[in-house]
Amino acid sequence: MTTQLPLPDEKKIVILIRVEPGCLGPEGKNHIEPFCIYMQRHVASVHSDFAIWKIRPRHDKHLPELEYFLLNKRLTAARVEKYLHVFNLDLPHFEDEIHELLEQQIEQFHSSPANTSGH
Repeated sequence: MTTQLPLPDEKKIVILIRVEPGCLGPEGKNHIEPFCIYMQRHVASVHSDFAIWKIRPRHDKHLPELEYFLLNKRLTAARVEKYLHVFNLDLPHFEDEIHELLEQQIEQFHSSPANTSGH
C-alpha cells in the first residue's frame, strides 16, 4: 500500500505529550507553561507529514505521558503500532524518539537566554 504524503490533517495521528513540571528542575512548575509553548513550536515539523503534536503540562499524574488520537478517538497501542507500521516505524522506537526529542528540547529551553532570565 502506498501512502500519499503529506496526509490531510484529518488522517494524521495526534500525539499528545504531557510534560511533568519536575523534568524542568525544582522550579519546573514556574516554567512548564512557557516550555510547552516552546516545545510545541520546535516539534511541529517533526514527522509533520503524518503527525500533529500537542504539548501540554502534566498536572494530573493519573493521566498518561503519551496518548495518541485519530479522528478525536484515543488509539490503543495496537492501533498506534498499525498506524506507524505504514510509515515503517514501530511504537517502541517511535516513543524512544519522542523521549529523546523531549530531552533535547529541555536542554535547549534551559540554554536559551530568553528562558533563563530571572534565575
